[in-house]
Amino acid sequence: MGIKFLYFKPPLNFLGIDSFNKLEESKFVVIPVPFDSTESYKSGQREAPLAIIKASYHIDSLFDPRTGEEAYKKGIYTTPEIEVVRGDVEKTLKRIEEVVKEVVSLNKIPILLGGEHTISLGALRALSKDVCFVSLDAHADLRDELEGSKVNYGTFVRRIVEEGRKVVEIGVRSISKDEFEFSQGVENLKIFYKWDFNEDFTSTLKKVIEEIQGKKVYLSIDFDVLDPSLAKSVAHPEPDGFSWNELIRILNTVASTSKIVGFDVVEIIPDGLGEELAAKLIYKLISWI
Repeated sequence: MGIKFLYFKPPLNFLGIDSFNKLEESKFVVIPVPFDSTESYKSGQREAPLAIIKASYHIDSLFDPRTGEEAYKKGIYTTPEIEVVRGDVEKTLKRIEEVVKEVVSLNKIPILLGGEHTISLGALRALSKDVCFVSLDAHADLRDELEGSKVNYGTFVRRIVEEGRKVVEIGVRSISKDEFEFSQGVENLKIFYKWDFNEDFTSTLKKVIEEIQGKKVYLSIDFDVLDPSLAKSVAHPEPDGFSWNELIRILNTVASTSKIVGFDVVEIIPDGLGEELAAKLIYKLISWI
């Protein structure tokens, strides 16, 4: 005697719709990564993937009048959460790498929901070295070591640079002396500080375009790149962040001038607002790619 699955909720999927969500028909694959084990100050980022997916159910309109499209019709498949290894960042990164590699082999675009920012390192290791890493973040994350660890949320960008990949950082407004000295003269690293945008937003954005135009890009959005008035619940808030309109302008420019092969949204501690904004941001990116 079997169980009739009549009144069971289906697995959670981004947007929560019943169509255009099968793997074989989807352009995008959403991968929840509930990992925050290297965070040393505030944790809770591991709760964000589920919160973002649930928040996506409340997007008011799936139609974009500027593009004339309903982006969900491109197909969005959502995997179960990656089973991370608590307290073991390298094993977790390897699992992320293997999952992303499989998704890319199917000619799909991976969308990772963090989780802490370190997860980007695992995704990038699954991609060819000609893929540029474009990170929007208040922090440089270029430390050589943090609290005795070489691989964590404050060091992972340095590891990416050392692995030979081109890195473009946007919106940085917190950087240590050691990080700044490391960044000088590194050919495969370019930092656009928030104060560059404050002085001349349009000119700085043009310089960003020069770095990425026509290139394959893996895009990463740390929510603390936003001003704390918008992104209140992040582990390491920094004043003078981007406004929503500024962030949208930057992301739209990146999407229209490069070839985005994957992206992630990270470092959100759910508070009722951050996950709502993240869901909307993800859907906008889907419509532009």
